[in-house]
Amino acid sequence: MTQVVRDQNRVTGLLAETNNASRIPSPLLVDPITGRLLVDLDTTTGATGTKGDTGVTGATGVTGATGVTGATGTTGATGTKGDTGVTGATGITGAVGATGVTGATGITGATGVGNTGTTGATGAAGATGVAGATGTAGATGVTGATGTTGATGIFPNPLTTEVGMGENAGFGLDPSLSADGKYSGIVRDGTAGTALVFGNLCYLDPTDSRWELTDANSAAGADGDARGTLGICVLAAAADGDPTKLLVWGVVNAASLFPTLTINNPVYVSETAGAITGTQPVTADVVIRVIGQGLTGDELFFNPSSDYITHV
Repeated sequence: MTQVVRDQNRVTGLLAETNNASRIPSPLLVDPITGRLLVDLDTTTGATGTKGDTGVTGATGVTGATGVTGATGTTGATGTKGDTGVTGATGITGAVGATGVTGATGITGATGVGNTGTTGATGAAGATGVAGATGTAGATGVTGATGTTGATGIFPNPLTTEVGMGENAGFGLDPSLSADGKYSGIVRDGTAGTALVFGNLCYLDPTDSRWELTDANSAAGADGDARGTLGICVLAAAADGDPTKLLVWGVVNAASLFPTLTINNPVYVSETAGAITGTQPVTADVVIRVIGQGLTGDELFFNPSSDYITHV
């Protein structure tokens, strides 16, 4: 036991010993209040002591005995490995025969300039093969809806039905005939009773229903009588019995045959056979009949009056 200083108090302590001669023993102190054992470490570090020997490890507890394993037979010593034998030399490959020399390419001959030969005649056509049988006709498809009716085309000739004229509609005559020998209006086919030319004024002869030349001097019922049906020839006829065509109402230009006409003035049957005149006849017993009016100096509006008088 020894007395050591603790916080300016001396307390009872123990001096620890060491087997290291270079280390100062450390005092062990008992705290008088807590009763704890305290170590007063010397602040001076002594030389590191020699490392003590490792203590003997305690014996391992006995492991329960394993059943006796039969003794393994002694393995025979491995024999010495023999040297690897020498690999035999590869036999010599036979030499490949030399490729023969390729012969030189021959020179291409010049292209000859020759005329193209005549094409051979076309061979006869082979016979037409027999036509295969016609397959069964498919079912008729559904009929499509009827399309919109198109505009009515040109009237057929001849018309076989009546033509209805709506309001503000009518047949239009050519307003200006282009030349001598032109007409526009209502016509009638007929047979000539004598030679006729374009522009002749004709009457329908009651004895044979042929068209002949009018004459204001003719008596009633005589050849040339201008009291009946009249027409202007628009298709010349060379002789009696030839077909002709008569304008029975309309406009006509026969400048080479008509006298010079006056616009709006009446035109009469002439005392010259087949002619017209712009002057009223004054000879006794002649027929005075208006057949139309002048439209121009060459054009006549043919609209014969059914009335006539006989000059006295």
